[in-house]
Parts: sequence; C-alpha cells; structure tokens
Amino acid sequence: MTEKQKIEVERMRRNGIAYSRIAVLTGLSRNTVKSYCRRLNFKSDEERLEEKDICLQCGKTIVQREKVKRRKFCCTQCKTDWWKAHPDNVNRKANYELRCASCGKDFVSYGNKNRKYCCHECYINARFKGIYKQ
Repeated sequence: MTEKQKIEVERMRRNGIAYSRIAVLTGLSRNTVKSYCRRLNFKSDEERLEEKDICLQCGKTIVQREKVKRRKFCCTQCKTDWWKAHPDNVNRKANYELRCASCGKDFVSYGNKNRKYCCHECYINARFKGIYKQ
C-alpha cells in the first residue's frame, strides 16, 4: 500500500465510507483496507457515537484511554460485583476435570491441571497414609 493510498483510505474512512467501497476506489482488497483501518483505529463519526462507554455494573460513564484496551467497568469493585452476579457469563477456559488420587472422586480444578487431590484432607490422608485424621 502506497502512502497516497493510505492517506485516501484514512480520509474516506473518517467520512464514513464502507470498507468495500474504499477497496473499489483505491484498487486494494477489502481485507487490506479493513485490517489497515483496524490496526490504526480509524472509525467513522457514526461508529464513535455508537460506542457505549458505560460501566456494565453501575452505569457510570467510563473515560476510555487511547491505545489501551477498552474498559467495561469503572472500577475494580464493579468488576468483582458483576462477576459474582453473572458467574455463567465469565469466560473460564482453564477448567480441568480430574480424579482424586486419594478418594477417587471426580473434581474440577481451575487453572491447575497437575492437581492430585480434591481437598486438603485427601492430601493429608495420602501423605501420611491414613495415620493422621482430623
């Protein structure tokens, strides 16, 4: 992409012209135009107005910073409260289904696929071979 094409893409995108139309006018592929605009965060005025910068928990306005990941919550407390209220919406990818080496029960471990025991009591029983009981 030449410098002239880059300037044209920027100008057209800021005026709200669609990626496909810009591609036709500049002779570039649609995906090239789209990736260039996204990489440099070019948005039309309509897209900027449609962005909602409000906290998901309390509804306060969030001040977004440039070149930083967009925030969904105004503070850590709101984020924690929202997670507690919506456990089904939290994306947890590191759940591992394992079998306890002591009691043989199945259990789910979050974030640690190398766990051997379902609880501290099973660990103690296995470690001291049943000698120690609470």
